[in-house]
Amino acid sequence: MPFDVVALITAVASAVIAAGAAVWTSLRQVGSERELLLLTQAEQRRQGLTSRSSAFLSATQDGVLRLRDLAIAEMADKDDVDKELVWPTVDRVNTALFAIKVNEPDDLVDAANALDRAMVTLAKAARERVYTIDEWRQKRSEIIGLTPERVVDAARRQAELLQGDPRRGLSRE
Repeated sequence: MPFDVVALITAVASAVIAAGAAVWTSLRQVGSERELLLLTQAEQRRQGLTSRSSAFLSATQDGVLRLRDLAIAEMADKDDVDKELVWPTVDRVNTALFAIKVNEPDDLVDAANALDRAMVTLAKAARERVYTIDEWRQKRSEIIGLTPERVVDAARRQAELLQGDPRRGLSRE
């Protein structure tokens, strides 16, 4: 009989140890799956941020080129150039800016808004008179300055934060 008790205790102890190991393995797997999910979400968030920032910068760069066309156009041609070249670009800029405003943190939104305000000022300047290419380059430099680089810097900071901590950026909190 004592042998049966020892066997029973051994069997129970083995079962408890096996169950504990199974629970530990299961928890570890759930933790790994959760970490993988966080990493995947962070990478998707980073790719979205990059895509939205690129779309905005591309649209604003195209806008700068279209505004150059407007700036050097004769006064009689400015309305046509504005409607044909500038307005479609304004739509692209506004769409891209809206995507940033909805999805991105405040520092990137602030940088994008600053560039958008500079573009509005640049558009007003392009409409007011006929510029030479050199005059326009000077005016563009005065108004736009480093605002595109500030958007790039803000996007880069956010992307680096997402790479460093996958839990960041999953909400706008």
